[in-house]
Amino acid sequence: MWRTSSKNSNDLAENNVTLGTYSINTIIPQTKTILFGDNVNFDYPSSGKLTVQLKDYNDNNLANKLVTFSSNSSDQNASPNTVYNVTTDSEGKASIIMNYNPVQYTVGVYYGGDELYEPVNATFAVSVGGTL
Repeated sequence: MWRTSSKNSNDLAENNVTLGTYSINTIIPQTKTILFGDNVNFDYPSSGKLTVQLKDYNDNNLANKLVTFSSNSSDQNASPNTVYNVTTDSEGKASIIMNYNPVQYTVGVYYGGDELYEPVNATFAVSVGGTL
């Protein structure tokens, strides 16, 4: 937007022209997000599957979003702590297959957000029964 002004259009000596450039920054608020999923129970040596679904607060599935799964356990017999990065499918779903030793685990799931959607995290319990 340009602005000009003058004191006296008939006398050039009195004219003062001020030019300026103005910008407007538009801020689009991020939409809240939700991670849905269930705790998982399975017996060793079988594998288990943890599936989460990423949606916005308007119940829309969020496809092609990177979700990070981070598993850990403080038990000395646990499988090593691992991190998986998975992209959501067209239904907003992302899954990991777990081949874990028989102990209790916690799996944290995190979506980092983007310019349109807020970040969100959730924690799930994974219980692996049986013996090594």
